[in-house]
Amino acid sequence: MVKELKDYVQVRSLAFNKKNRPFRNMTRKEFMNKFFDLCKDAQEEIPPNVIAEISRDYADRLD
Repeated sequence: MVKELKDYVQVRSLAFNKKNRPFRNMTRKEFMNKFFDLCKDAQEEIPPNVIAEISRDYADRLD
């Protein structure tokens, strides 16, 4: 399930980068809006608890 989410995020990220400006030039609000849109789309295929687990793992890596 985690691999499916990573694959999904990678595909969505590639599509996003082709259509939009890079993340580093976004405001925090713009980034959060795009991030939540991505999570909302992913919930159609991946359970919310898996998305939350991956988000927590990512946050741990940032610390």
